[in-house]
Amino acid sequence: MKSTTPPAIPTAIRHPLLATALLALFVPLCGHSLLAAPATIVTENFEGDRVPPAAKPFNTTLAADATRAHSGASSLLVTPKKSYATVFFDLDDGLDFSKDCEFSFWVYSEKANSVSAYISADDGSSDRYTVTNALGTVEAGKWCEFRGTARAADWRKWDSAFRLVIKLSSPCWVDDVVIANTGPATLPSQTWPRLEKALHAAAGKRATALKPGATVTFDASRAAFAPDSAGVEATLPADAAAIIPAEGLLVFAIDAAADLDLAGSVTLEPDADLRPGLRATVLAGNTVVAAPAVKAKAWRGTKAAGDRPGPAPDIRGERPAAAVPLAPFRLTKGRHYITIAGPHFRSAGTFAKLELRAKDRPAEKPLQTFGFFSDTHLGFGRSNWMNFKLNARSGEELESSLRQLKREGADFAIIAGDMTDGGKASQYKDLASVVQHAGLPVYGCIGNHDTFANSRADIAKIIPKLFPSGPENTDYAFSPKKLPLRFIVLDGSYWRDKDGKIHDYKAKGADQTTYRAGMHDWLRKTLAEDTATPTLVVSHYPFYLQRGVSPVSGYDLGKTSLDKETVTLLDAAPNVVATLNGHLHCNEVATRNGITFIQNPAFVEWANAYRVFRVYKDRLEWEVRQFPNRGLIREGVIPEKALLYMLSTADGDLAGVIPLAPRKPVETVIDEGFEGGRLDAGAYRMTHAFDTTRAHSGRASLHVTPTAEWSTLSFDLDHRMDYNAGCEFSVWVYAEPGTRISSYVSAQIPGAKDRHTVANAAGTVEPGKWCRLSGKIPAGKWRMDEREVRLVVRAYGPCWIDDASLRAVK
Repeated sequence: MKSTTPPAIPTAIRHPLLATALLALFVPLCGHSLLAAPATIVTENFEGDRVPPAAKPFNTTLAADATRAHSGASSLLVTPKKSYATVFFDLDDGLDFSKDCEFSFWVYSEKANSVSAYISADDGSSDRYTVTNALGTVEAGKWCEFRGTARAADWRKWDSAFRLVIKLSSPCWVDDVVIANTGPATLPSQTWPRLEKALHAAAGKRATALKPGATVTFDASRAAFAPDSAGVEATLPADAAAIIPAEGLLVFAIDAAADLDLAGSVTLEPDADLRPGLRATVLAGNTVVAAPAVKAKAWRGTKAAGDRPGPAPDIRGERPAAAVPLAPFRLTKGRHYITIAGPHFRSAGTFAKLELRAKDRPAEKPLQTFGFFSDTHLGFGRSNWMNFKLNARSGEELESSLRQLKREGADFAIIAGDMTDGGKASQYKDLASVVQHAGLPVYGCIGNHDTFANSRADIAKIIPKLFPSGPENTDYAFSPKKLPLRFIVLDGSYWRDKDGKIHDYKAKGADQTTYRAGMHDWLRKTLAEDTATPTLVVSHYPFYLQRGVSPVSGYDLGKTSLDKETVTLLDAAPNVVATLNGHLHCNEVATRNGITFIQNPAFVEWANAYRVFRVYKDRLEWEVRQFPNRGLIREGVIPEKALLYMLSTADGDLAGVIPLAPRKPVETVIDEGFEGGRLDAGAYRMTHAFDTTRAHSGRASLHVTPTAEWSTLSFDLDHRMDYNAGCEFSVWVYAEPGTRISSYVSAQIPGAKDRHTVANAAGTVEPGKWCRLSGKIPAGKWRMDEREVRLVVRAYGPCWIDDASLRAVK
């Protein structure tokens, strides 16, 4: 017979250094169990010929099976009746809300099988919620262990019907289920206030004064050091250099003699671990001033079960330079702290030097300041996505960040959607409480996580003040007092079903977010009412993403994305200076036709960030901050995934300036003379080289040799084209006898298999001569459903291409 005594939990599992790695994360293991319970809730070994009553089925048949077992003589055979099956265990009689709850089970499958498991509960609404969840994939033909932890800090003890649910997609065997009250572990978020105080006290003993016009250089002997953010140890290094561990912190104290504008650099010899992604986070207070990374060739994260993000691939990148420039930043008069923080999944390397350079004049005081947040996801528990979404802890960090903004004199904040995780009344009440206690006015915006069956009615009842035109008007405009600014907020979280009907919540069969009917007419009218005041347009969903391969880490962000109909309206308004968006949980800043498009990283998960804007008469300045509790930031990272590219994806995305002057119309969209350097065009089925032996103008042209029957050279218009205008395009070509060449503008229509031609170029290619192919597209011919619009040159043989141009014509 199988022993009914659960295996012991190793001491390491309860140690703070490993607590975050296990937090709500399932890791398939083919080895020894890690769990045992000082206070066992469930221990099921499935011995005997009957299914134990503790295991409750849904969409499945359960049977005791002696043909296969992880240990002992039998296990539980789970056979789905539909596309999935669940086995659940009630926890109400055994949970101790003052403790963590650890759980583990073993699964065997004859083929790869998607497995998810979660602890869920009932908050009195029609939908259950998840306290903690994770996903994994069973290796075919092996017994694999899954484990996870729900933290004491995340329990809502007034809720009921707590369950551990195991969800399976095909027949498999389950064995050795153990659910136990443990700990609670002391978490880094709990020790952080003491560690921060100790670091500041230690660094203060070595504080350095900084005046306008001064340059100061620091080595590690002028810092305070903490080897691990889960502890409370702060020391004073004696050596000039210091190795910064994965969770280490090196802190310098600065006494600013006035409000200062600063630049500088840090010298950080990289670690030998060259996996792509974050090397360190450098902060001035909570403001991120550098996020250097290891760059690899274009890469993406893998996929886990349920189409969720999996770990980074096991690849290595280039050894980065030691010198890292700091983004421009500001310190107000008084004491501040510069922190170099480890990157959570490897050492930051060896710190050698920090240099700060203050401008020679005190910093200009802004007219006003405001905060910009997105993807706060106030909710329950914590769940695995890219990293951990800290839903249950987001509210307290949001309140802390809003309070800090108010202390600094900020006037308001905006949350650009996904304010809550599940659109529940209780979550909106939590948000209302946060805003009330913070004491800072907040403007709301609707995201996809905010629109379930009763969400809009709950918004109207609970948080109407977040929508100044009334909660029924979630598309609205406002102008802050005494500011030369106007904001327009758009609600893109209506839902379209397959028949084209638009719903105001995520109804059954409606899975595509959209705007309400008539929104674009309202936006056109609202923009036309004021064409002078600098205007920022806010929505949960990005209007334009440049994307491409990140020059910081090499992460492949995907293709350019353009909300063509909306951006065409923004292009027509000369006073639209910027857009503020969220949704994708990743930092990106791009400029298109004079408009700055800002996508915030998530607040609820790594990078746990938001932006702060300073308003001046002629410009906006902005910076990126992380929320205050670095211990909680650590808890949100899954080191095994090493997916920490989101904080910075391009140069210039940690601080910037937005001019408030009216934009000038863009005339030149493409002007490529092929003089050498990087080819800023897509090359398909060809080899190519810059050739100085032949040119239409200048010193060189592009020599193209097809590798198939034909090849194409394409230029992306979505980056710059104002689709309110028409255009004229041309390209010069030189061909040998027998080579055919054509040029055209093409686009993709959603749902269509092939691209369609918007316009063809006219002209004749004469062998041995430079010949011009040219065409026109009149204003009004563009279709708003066209995507990925390109100027294309197609060649059926070797040729030379030069002076490609496309100009907008009003």
